Amino acid sequence: VKGKTKFGTHQGSDQVQRPHPEGHRVQGPRGRHCRPVQLRSEPSRPGQREMKKFTFEQVYDEDSSQKQVFDENAADIVQGVLGGYNGTVISYGACASGKSFTMNGSQEDEELEGIVPRACKVIFEKIEEQEKKYLVKASFVHIYQGETRNLIGKNKNKSLKIFETSDGQIQVKDIKTVRVRDAESLLKVYRAGIRNSYVGSTRMNACSTRSHMLFFITIESEEIGEDDKPYIRKGVLKLVDLAPAERTRKTGCTGERLKEANSVNSSLSVFGQVVSALTSKKSTYIPYRSSALTTILRDSLGGTSKTVLFTHITKSSYSYDEVLIALKLANRAKFIKNKPTLSLLSDSESILEFQSELSKDELFEDQEEQKMLSLDVQNPIAQDEPADYGSMVIEQEQKLADEDLSVNDEKDIGEQDTPDAIIVSP
Repeated sequence: VKGKTKFGTHQGSDQVQRPHPEGHRVQGPRGRHCRPVQLRSEPSRPGQREMKKFTFEQVYDEDSSQKQVFDENAADIVQGVLGGYNGTVISYGACASGKSFTMNGSQEDEELEGIVPRACKVIFEKIEEQEKKYLVKASFVHIYQGETRNLIGKNKNKSLKIFETSDGQIQVKDIKTVRVRDAESLLKVYRAGIRNSYVGSTRMNACSTRSHMLFFITIESEEIGEDDKPYIRKGVLKLVDLAPAERTRKTGCTGERLKEANSVNSSLSVFGQVVSALTSKKSTYIPYRSSALTTILRDSLGGTSKTVLFTHITKSSYSYDEVLIALKLANRAKFIKNKPTLSLLSDSESILEFQSELSKDELFEDQEEQKMLSLDVQNPIAQDEPADYGSMVIEQEQKLADEDLSVNDEKDIGEQDTPDAIIVSP
């Protein structure tokens, strides 16, 4: 099951979910109809089963298209960023439930393209329709074993510091930023970062993400205000693919894999604590600073960003515990209230910097960046990297179909990586 939670307005929030086809599907436009997702546990006593219900505004199952998921949930976020608002799309959920497939999709089939490639294309399609001048820049980092590192450019193994500016903004020191002029270049930056990401095989998933990945697209545009003074509209789109929480007894991780899993579990625990604190009337403290992930996402969780959280679940009874945890967090997240705020910069420094960047003829500083956009770089310590998530997912799902696995099978179904359902909470 793959679901989405949107919390982009102060008045309330929406939620979308992708459930098992035997469950309830949402009919009609987002926010109009609420449908329950039912989760049945193993019987505690013979003849008894505990039924848990969670209600979301939208649910998408495996029959839903990638285009539908993007158009109904992420397109508005992208449009807002072009208008000067911050936007965030977070992919979260159980192991092998389709998180990376939702974000990346397949490079070989346009219909299977995920949220990131569709967002990249829409950004420049909208820019071409405007007469204003735009500046688009991209950054790509991941959080590996508690350290924030660049996924593009040089020094990819260097730990980056996160700090707060005098005006309360969270920034990452020495983050690598690349200016791009078209969708193709933007996608090349993203795919170069994916090639440098850490992926490994476990019993639950043949291509498990070992770090949280955060792709930032900064969009600036210049305009003349009613007072005849120049202004810069600035929006940042954060596309976040979270690594899954893991249980060692199920994944069989040891050594370095175990360290990675412990780090991911710790940061996701803090992520859950932040969501709980933001939705509790008794809470007086939000533990953003307890992890690098929640520090970077502070504006996205209870801040000024328009945010969508996709929660993915699988129909496998083997993953019941992980699915239950994911659904509980998604259910809480739909009550988070953000206050989207327009970013208009009028200071001379920002205007001069924008005009200076716009006047540069050369996009890239050195041969390293040109190599990066040619996909000629790989992280030497990356392990078990897949060439194409989408292709692997399709092959793996076909194997599962051949094996005719049922919902109650206790076999290792870690290879299934397309979403059975999606839950969306805004």
